[in-house]
Amino acid sequence: MIRNYPRILMLLLVVFTSCKDATETTSKEETTKAVVADVPVFIEDFRFKIKTHNEQEVPGDMPTKDIYLYTWERTDSVFVATEIAALNMNDIDSRHLFDMPKDCDIAINCYFAGSGNVYYGVATENQLAMYKGVAQGEKMLYKPYKTYSFFEGRIDTQDFAKN
Repeated sequence: MIRNYPRILMLLLVVFTSCKDATETTSKEETTKAVVADVPVFIEDFRFKIKTHNEQEVPGDMPTKDIYLYTWERTDSVFVATEIAALNMNDIDSRHLFDMPKDCDIAINCYFAGSGNVYYGVATENQLAMYKGVAQGEKMLYKPYKTYSFFEGRIDTQDFAKN
């Protein structure tokens, strides 16, 4: 029995050492994946578009739809808002009617029958800053609404509307 102790110790040493190496390899791979996911994607030249989904009937009111923002360059999308209507304002000349900057990257008109909101977004580096406008007399009053930060593996959203 005493003769088997050195063999048993060697076997245990090999088992514990090999398990440690496998654990280190896994953690290195996970770290590498996390770093790749944090690579910013510069969106200044992206082309943006909107789509609406999930029409909801509201008793005694106009139906609403969820508005999502897409780019031609990526397959993912982000939720913008739920509104009564949504029209992508590609016509730059009509943006002045809602006091939007002509050089904004996306403009969304959700204004219908004298009420509603309008949105516009400006892309800088890896962020799209969205602004929400409401009618204030004959002018539109804009406030920061959401900021979308684009990364290789995700899009982060900061929501100012809830603050």
